[in-house]
Amino acid sequence: MLLAMYRHTLENRQHHLVALIGPAGIGKTRLAEEVLDAVSRGRTPPTILRGRCPAYGDGLTFWPLAEMLEQECQISQSDSPAVVAEKLSAAVDRVCAPRLGPEDSRAVAAGLGVLLALESAERRVSLPDPREGDDAGSASTTLFQSLRKFLKAKAESGPLILLFEDLHWAEESLLDLLEQLGARGTDAPLLILCLARPELLERRPTWGQHVRNYATMSLSPLSTEQSHQLITELLKGESIPPDVRLRIQAKTEGNPFFIGETLRMLIDNRHLVRDGGGWRWSGDPVDIRIPDTVHGIILSRIDLLSPLERRVVQDGSVAGRVFWLGSITAMGLPAAEAQAALERLLDLDLVEEHASSTVAGEREYAFTHALIPEVAYGTLPKTMRSAKHLKFAGWLEGIAHYADEFLEVLAHHYDDAWRYRFETGEEAQDTARKAIQTIRRASARAKARWTLPEARRLCDRALRILHSAGLDADVPLLLELLTDRCEVVKWLDVPDVVLEDTQRVVDMAAPAGREDLLARAWLNRAFAANDRGRLHEAEEALQRAETLFRSLGDRQGEAETLEMLGFTTEDLRGKLTAAGEAYRQALQRYGEISNAQGVARTSVRLGRCLVNAGEIHRAEQLLAGALQLARQSHERISEAGAVVGLAIVAHLTGKSPAALDRYQEAIAIYLELGDLMGAASAHRHLGMHHLRMGAIDEAEAAFQRARTLRAEYGARSESAVLLRGLAEASLARGDLLQAAEYAEEAMRAVSDFDQLAKATHGVTLARVRASQGREAEAERLFEAGLKLLEPSEYVVDLALALLKYGEALLVLKRRDRASPVLRRARELFAGMGCAFFAREVDARIAPPVHSAGS
Repeated sequence: MLLAMYRHTLENRQHHLVALIGPAGIGKTRLAEEVLDAVSRGRTPPTILRGRCPAYGDGLTFWPLAEMLEQECQISQSDSPAVVAEKLSAAVDRVCAPRLGPEDSRAVAAGLGVLLALESAERRVSLPDPREGDDAGSASTTLFQSLRKFLKAKAESGPLILLFEDLHWAEESLLDLLEQLGARGTDAPLLILCLARPELLERRPTWGQHVRNYATMSLSPLSTEQSHQLITELLKGESIPPDVRLRIQAKTEGNPFFIGETLRMLIDNRHLVRDGGGWRWSGDPVDIRIPDTVHGIILSRIDLLSPLERRVVQDGSVAGRVFWLGSITAMGLPAAEAQAALERLLDLDLVEEHASSTVAGEREYAFTHALIPEVAYGTLPKTMRSAKHLKFAGWLEGIAHYADEFLEVLAHHYDDAWRYRFETGEEAQDTARKAIQTIRRASARAKARWTLPEARRLCDRALRILHSAGLDADVPLLLELLTDRCEVVKWLDVPDVVLEDTQRVVDMAAPAGREDLLARAWLNRAFAANDRGRLHEAEEALQRAETLFRSLGDRQGEAETLEMLGFTTEDLRGKLTAAGEAYRQALQRYGEISNAQGVARTSVRLGRCLVNAGEIHRAEQLLAGALQLARQSHERISEAGAVVGLAIVAHLTGKSPAALDRYQEAIAIYLELGDLMGAASAHRHLGMHHLRMGAIDEAEAAFQRARTLRAEYGARSESAVLLRGLAEASLARGDLLQAAEYAEEAMRAVSDFDQLAKATHGVTLARVRASQGREAEAERLFEAGLKLLEPSEYVVDLALALLKYGEALLVLKRRDRASPVLRRARELFAGMGCAFFAREVDARIAPPVHSAGS
């Protein structure tokens, strides 16, 4: 099946995502290697890149991707950052420049740099905009875009296979990324082959099912005949007593690794000995015990080793599946003794030596199966584990060319070094501080990569260590850790955690002399308060944050605060003049610190603010400039936002072809970035444009596509604005029952604190009620909506509400009342330069044409 899938990938130039599932030892790796060997000997051999998910995952989310990139770029662990950057740039240029051009190639290299720790972990991310999807994850979308472009270019030059081993240990963000790669596709011969234990699908039962070219294969145990054949192969055709074969087959239940290890154990402990051209029992078979599990078999083999060999296996297990001679000697064993033991372990097929090493000047070894280090590590007492983790971490730091080269690995080892001492009754505060220090840096890097669940787990871990180690009295450290967590958690829709943590910082920061953390706490508190709809609290917190940032001379913090003040004031207050002023001040601050990302993003926000205020011409100029800046600085999210803004301008001014082109352009950018929520929002806007142009089928298709994209993203609830669009489409079709259902559901989906949304959605429901003949209810809803919109400065929404009110009055045969309402709507549209809408109003104001005989 795998060979057939590879042929299909090759012949149809299509990507495939394949999961090979089976328990430990069932033969996943062996099967994969046989397939890879077969295709490598074919007429069109592929490039094969390999990556393994480590058993300890926090902070190591994209480790297998980094391994693949290092293979392609021929990067060694001992290369300096400058050399890494040079090799990455050269490899990406070689792959991408012929197809994408030099400028895009440089952008791809910059985006992939985050995998190799070439991007600063201090990079700020943007503020979210729930109306247009979440543009906050610019780091993750940039990585997805760069990775997709690189893999597509690589596969276009020749077939490409990515082999992910031990995917059951993968972090959620990597699983999501692989699904996105599969769902978006590459239109090139790319096969992503994932090996995993059943735990993967127990954790994520639907993983991969949204991908069109996805397949899963479950490996079953060997049959009795297959087990018989494997035993014969392992013994190179030599005979074996039937009762030996039967006992092995009964115990191992068709698990190939279990079969092999059982044979090796019986040979190692001399229960099975050579006898001429075959093998025989050395004693009474009744006295020979075979462990019931593969773990038990491995443990028996380790117990049979000499003390020196056992120590090398245990020391190697501290590093994981792969280790180095230097890491063994760093734990106190002389090189000659370590080398002698390793030679014996090679003979016993417990370890293998790699032909090349990822660490220059070091001999690299790997255990022949992932279960061997798991079992060996379990034989170490906790105090010994702690000491060995510290020694291994010290060795890693000693070979590193720069401070954070092995950051995530160091965080794991220092964490375990402290944890095992703590579990034996020690607080071990010095080790705790070292663990906290490295975990914090690893969390910052995870946040920069936008792997937020992993970043949060690291933050939580650092706080638990601080409390358990008795370091609560170190107030500055506690405040820093609480702030770290807030900077991550505020993006995860858990405002209660942010409010609780920031309150602690607010209470303790000033007495501790940490006004910088106090300012950040007020900003984060405003963020959470805004999410909860506590507008007064959010605005007060923003004012406090701005004052503190200004006194500290922190332009970045001041700019972020002003940007959020504009967003809060615009979206939930409806005070567009004040919001515009806040955005302009934020633009000035971002400009002063040369933050192109902030300038582009805030320019888009200001442009959209001007659109809402009805200043269409100024908005168009600003959005055009923002689009140019976003493209120059390769800020694709801001580029998409500017394109959507320009599409809305074209929609309002009646330039339908331009609007359609812009919406499709924005959708393409969002999908290229893997931003499903952004694409869903653009589809919704496209649907509203189709609806205004009378293309009801196209409008409903766009709305339903938006719903599908939101579902693929995993949105927990329906979008109120999307439901409102569906209600208006159903109304245009004349399906009043469906229109009412959508409009009512939209009203229920609006947040209690979002008064402007209540107004616009209430107006849509009112329009439906008028068509249903429920005049009194329609009047109440229109009155309530217009009362909220009149003082809001949302001129476009007010004009549209008046248009709907006028239409409703005409439906209710109240032409005398409809005329002044429609004339006011026309006046607003004409003042904004929306000639198309003004003409629509004129058509409704014109008196009805009567037939000659009426």
